[in-house]
Amino acid sequence: MTATTELWDNSEDSVVLNCARLMHHIVEKGFQCGSIVGAAVVLPLAARKYFKSHAGSLAGSGPLLMRAMATSALWGTAFSSVIGGARVVQLHSTLTPQEFADGMQDRAYRLHYNRGQQRVDFFSEAGMAVGGTAALIFVSPAALIVAGGAAAGAAAGMLAHTATSFSKHEE
Repeated sequence: MTATTELWDNSEDSVVLNCARLMHHIVEKGFQCGSIVGAAVVLPLAARKYFKSHAGSLAGSGPLLMRAMATSALWGTAFSSVIGGARVVQLHSTLTPQEFADGMQDRAYRLHYNRGQQRVDFFSEAGMAVGGTAALIFVSPAALIVAGGAAAGAAAGMLAHTATSFSKHEE
């Protein structure tokens, strides 16, 4: 979360660059959404299944649970990428080139200055770094396990953001 001291002007940036900024945002939101769904739904179901099949113990369940989190986060990423990409293509085909360029520039500009968006992304990305590193060190260096740790960290980061955020009246 960096404080912006000078005005950011993306009006001279290419349409492709502003589209890329928007798609980056969409993909990141997909990973975050998949992580939340994983933590709230997939993780408890996977833990329950493992618990039942291993005589009431969760010992050794780390790899299974991390793979479940990774799968959920990656499905969220894939889904948001397809839907977001389709929406960008649909807008490109229905708007004039100037309207499309202006719309992409406006959205990229608004995303850049949205403090709440910057804050949740900061918390999520910090959680992803901590969770991925913890999974790498304590569970396994396998890519899917590390991705699952990152997904768990993203969910924890967003929970921390929500738990510590202030209402507009309290700032």
